[in-house]
Amino acid sequence: MATNTSQTYQDRSRLRIKFASIDEYGILTRDASPEYAFLQRPLLAGWSATPGDPVKIVRRDRHRTWVLRRRSETVVAVEHETGLEILLPIAQELASAAIIGLVVWSWKTWQASRKPQVRAGTKVESTLVLEEVSERRPDGTIRSSRKVQVRGPLTSAGVARVLRDWKRAA
Repeated sequence: MATNTSQTYQDRSRLRIKFASIDEYGILTRDASPEYAFLQRPLLAGWSATPGDPVKIVRRDRHRTWVLRRRSETVVAVEHETGLEILLPIAQELASAAIIGLVVWSWKTWQASRKPQVRAGTKVESTLVLEEVSERRPDGTIRSSRKVQVRGPLTSAGVARVLRDWKRAA
């Protein structure tokens, strides 16, 4: 039986980077949908995206995924109603300049697609969330993690700075 790369990343990834729609009260808002179109267009130079198998999450919903590749590096992007999630390889931390570049480019593209609705007040500004999973329960759910949320507006340079600081603190 073939392995489901996307589900493996979902179940075992140590580092998750999320572009989450979190309102001023800290509540996740289900306002993400057309923003995912950028994963079907040409990506940042050197990266490719192919649709992955859907993944099951905590509530057992199925979510669309894309496997993003550049040479020997692979990450998985997961569609959620509340925003994009980028899953890094199982044992990899935020080590590569290429991965940081991809996340920064994705943030800029994501934000640009949401900007008109954010200005109109129909969507909330995205929050950058970094979560490092340190322990899981036997069923795969996260038991303990280190999580940082950086509220928008956040520039591409700001995202790069947060990612570099996270990498140094690890």
